[in-house]
Amino acid sequence: DDDDDARVGAAAEEEYDDFLPLKNEAVMDGHRKVVSALALEHTGSRLLTGSHDYTVKMYDFNGMRRDLRPFREITPDDGYPIHALSWSPSGDQFLVVTGGPQPKIYDRDGRELGEFDKGDMYIRDLKNTKGHCSPCTSGAWHPTDRDQALTASADGSLRIWNVSMCGDPRGAQKSVVKPQLARPGRVQVTSCAYNHDGSMIAGGVTDGTVQLFPSSGGSSYRNARVGLVLPPSAQCHLDNHWSFASRPKTTFKSAHAPGESITSVAFARDGNMVLSRCADGTLKVWDARNASKVVKVFHGLETTHEETQVGFSPNDAFFYTGVDAPMSRASEGDGALCVFSKDKLEMVRKIGTKGNCVAAAWHARLNQLFLGCGDHKGGHASALYDDRRSERGMLVCVGRKARSKSNADFVNISLQNIAYTPHALPMFKEPMPGKKAEGEGYIGTRKSKEKSKKPLQVQSRKAAGTLLTQSIMKESGMIGDKNWRLQDPREAILRHAKDAEENPWRTRNAYAETQPEPIFHESEDEASDSD
Repeated sequence: DDDDDARVGAAAEEEYDDFLPLKNEAVMDGHRKVVSALALEHTGSRLLTGSHDYTVKMYDFNGMRRDLRPFREITPDDGYPIHALSWSPSGDQFLVVTGGPQPKIYDRDGRELGEFDKGDMYIRDLKNTKGHCSPCTSGAWHPTDRDQALTASADGSLRIWNVSMCGDPRGAQKSVVKPQLARPGRVQVTSCAYNHDGSMIAGGVTDGTVQLFPSSGGSSYRNARVGLVLPPSAQCHLDNHWSFASRPKTTFKSAHAPGESITSVAFARDGNMVLSRCADGTLKVWDARNASKVVKVFHGLETTHEETQVGFSPNDAFFYTGVDAPMSRASEGDGALCVFSKDKLEMVRKIGTKGNCVAAAWHARLNQLFLGCGDHKGGHASALYDDRRSERGMLVCVGRKARSKSNADFVNISLQNIAYTPHALPMFKEPMPGKKAEGEGYIGTRKSKEKSKKPLQVQSRKAAGTLLTQSIMKESGMIGDKNWRLQDPREAILRHAKDAEENPWRTRNAYAETQPEPIFHESEDEASDSD
């Protein structure tokens, strides 16, 4: 019986391995902190990686070589970590959500196109502000509409933007979505997502609920002008052209513990199964047709990052999420990507990673799995692929040899027009008064291979008639004949005159043809004597 169970388990593992692209791995280093966001273009030609080091790196698989270096690095908001990245369905723009209140739009080559408006923090009703007034937490582009994007913020709202209106004086905000609260108070929306066709949006709220709203529709959204009590004209914003919604279509009540951050939400392709990942170490499976009961709960998925993602495989047969390494063991590779079966609702594979696994993206066209990992010491993006079942992507660049360095990479310098300054040559380099030259002293001696082999010579100090401090200062050149304060600067310069006259090659090539001939002034007395 044990042998039969072992054979069945091995056969099941081989079945999963036939689809999971785990045969090869490529690592893209460079981030100084954990990689918290990933985004793959829909055609699979470009990859974005965002990190807590405030930078976004852009990779082009068609132009990248074996060294796996990005072709551009941008810093959207210096001092704010990257929370989310998302490509437009056309692939010509991408959204960057940082810890600031204003998400930004960039074009395909990393040039900034604009940023969304910032709301007024002194207006309490969020539907009357033209933008987020607190740090943003998540964001996503509409899967089919290139002019619509969704963002979530710690101010407790979801906002839908018209990207084509970015930079317009009236603002780019299209709709404001306010989650329904069980009790009065302030909450944060920590995650958001679109479903497969973009008809529904989901938001994870810190009161423990996951709420689903239609992304558009006259029955759900009302104009923000309705019920608006105008303050004095000098303080009001009269043109509230956007709409707002506050009644969710479906609410998963008590989905997670109140006060915990729901790091990510995701829809299955059929739109019925919804996943919610929480910082309390749980992953819950929900059915939108029966919101009162949870389908499955997975425990023990430790995470300390508020961007830990959850998602579905391209064939919708698996779903996955990242797991942090236990405390103080992140460098030992205890982090992992956990893969679950959608039909059996059980874990089928645990892929170990170096450091904490936070972000993950499984591209449908490439059949390659990209992971964002790291800790506070450094971050990297790992690409898992199979050379038989994967297409393009990493297979294009890993086979290209990195370009070797050449002397032609440097600027050609004409040796005939070089001017040598005395202190630029090693033979004329002198240490500053009171300081030892490079290579001298105890540390320099220890680094030198020749001097470190010689035994140390003990020098006795002759301090007869003087203090120890005076003896040390005299040996270091701070007092006595070596003191630079007592030297004549003119004599210090003229002591090199003889060497410069005997060896004029240091200045002749550069100044021989450009220096004018000296013409001295003749006085009247000298002119009369000559007559």
